[in-house]
Amino acid sequence: MTAGNSDNIRDLIVIGGGSAGMAAAIRGAALGLKVTVFDAAGEDFDKPCGEGLMPPAVTALELLGVKGFESRPFRGITYVNEAGQKIHATFAGDGVGVGVRRRVLRMALWSRARDLGVEIIHRRAAEVRETTDMMVVEGLKARYLCLATGIRDTLLRDLDLNDRRPKKSRPHRTGLRRHARVNPWSDMVEVYWSEHGELYVTPVAPELVNIAILSWQPFTFDEAMNWFPAVSAKLKDVTWDDTASGVSPLAHRGRSLNRGRILLAGDAAGFLDAMTGEGNALALQSGIAVADVIAENSIDTYSARWRKITWRYWVMTEIGLWFTRPGMPRRFSLWVLFRLPILLNGSLRFLSNEVH
Repeated sequence: MTAGNSDNIRDLIVIGGGSAGMAAAIRGAALGLKVTVFDAAGEDFDKPCGEGLMPPAVTALELLGVKGFESRPFRGITYVNEAGQKIHATFAGDGVGVGVRRRVLRMALWSRARDLGVEIIHRRAAEVRETTDMMVVEGLKARYLCLATGIRDTLLRDLDLNDRRPKKSRPHRTGLRRHARVNPWSDMVEVYWSEHGELYVTPVAPELVNIAILSWQPFTFDEAMNWFPAVSAKLKDVTWDDTASGVSPLAHRGRSLNRGRILLAGDAAGFLDAMTGEGNALALQSGIAVADVIAENSIDTYSARWRKITWRYWVMTEIGLWFTRPGMPRRFSLWVLFRLPILLNGSLRFLSNEVH
């Protein structure tokens, strides 16, 4: 490990205070790096998210020393079809996931970063320059820069890091989420299927559940709740904690994972769809990998490490998206899943394997 040898030079500047950015900052600080984070949104920013952390994400948080936040454990996934039939899949071994509100997780990450001495600057980093041996961000110098800005930040475009390949004329999905004040009725994440989309119920606190809906067609949250009468009945008299929020399109591909002294982490590096629930796990793991390669002076290995972390996600999501397409693919996938539940168990265990 080589740390900056001047008080005026950081080892790492991170732009973006979400899961990926703060994972890079926390891991870097724990390894002795001097780290500064730029973020304009603040620690209580509430990003739309399914909020279910798979076992690899839980392991990543343990490595980072992030703990003590309000959450709710879950043992696996339950699929429910329109006829009310259910199939269950649990995590391999003693694996446990946790549901945690995104804002709560973000605040826990920021608290841990501060405890480790990470400098956090509460403003947007608009001026970014790369010299032959340094990155300069808003006048501050660093050996390396991690962009963890999400999928739509203009810095990706300004630094020519967006994917410029011709876009395929493929449809995309929309996701909306909302929180309901109700006691969770299951220790599993439940996925309800209808002809129009999927609804995810994730317990995130003792009296709070996240309701997230994904569909290939445009929709409003209230309209989509009518697609899932079983869930609507459970939430008939519930108090909603917030209004619906979400994002579309979900997909983004970066032009490169690292270039020179710039490394991309989290959604900025690439994202396809939220269906597998792996977004936070990938963000945390990629942030950790950024800090590791900087501490080890092995930047050229970052792309390989990122692909090792994410390849299961890309494979399973591409396959899953095909099977969720409206019409025959969707009907066929449900028919197969409910007759061969071993497929769901195998898929979940494949996705939740730890990366070594």
